[in-house]
Amino acid sequence: MLDASQTSLMGDHVLKLGTILGILLLAFTGLASANTVTMQLVRFDGPSAGGANVGGGVYAYPYYFSIDGSQYPNLTPLLCDTYDNEVWQNETWQANQVALSSLFGQANGSLYKEAAWLFSKMGTNPTSADAVAYNFAIWGLFSSNALNSGGYGSSGAAAALLNAGAPPSNFDYSGFSVYVPINGTQTLNGNRVGNIPQEYIGYVPPTQTPEPASLALLAAGLVAVVSKVRRNW
Repeated sequence: MLDASQTSLMGDHVLKLGTILGILLLAFTGLASANTVTMQLVRFDGPSAGGANVGGGVYAYPYYFSIDGSQYPNLTPLLCDTYDNEVWQNETWQANQVALSSLFGQANGSLYKEAAWLFSKMGTNPTSADAVAYNFAIWGLFSSNALNSGGYGSSGAAAALLNAGAPPSNFDYSGFSVYVPINGTQTLNGNRVGNIPQEYIGYVPPTQTPEPASLALLAAGLVAVVSKVRRNW
């Protein structure tokens, strides 16, 4: 049976352990929901067997990116959701990679839900016609310029919207990320450029989303905490 001093000491240890675990959990949550990456637009030439996906004079999904220095064939296919901005091939900038679901609380959060749903209906290896139609449909969510362009009317976006319908209440948004550009970081061939980079959406199946570095950091922290508590007790 523990006396009062032992009970108090144990309570202090539990409180410290809870505090440390809370800090670790917050740190891990932050790492999982936001991550600053360096991205470079390497190529945009359609799926491996499909060729360029161009409609209305504008290229649509997929845009292939080097993320944090990755090289072919480990490039990341992303979908542009900002028709109004522009980038150039080989341009590099920094972006905050955030979970798409973390944007739902914003004023345009419902638009990101619709964009993810349209992306899922398009598929990650679409025909050229579908790539154009669904990408224009997504551009239309965020840009009145896209809606008023001649390319939107001829892209098949209206039919894509009709075909996609509305996102079901049980749609799984995990796996979708948004790459939000950090303005002022963009360079082209080593020179600073003044354009505002486009924002992009990407998808990785949820079974592949855990970040090994983040998990390792959390595990190491927990081991250190347990070891310290055992020594103190």
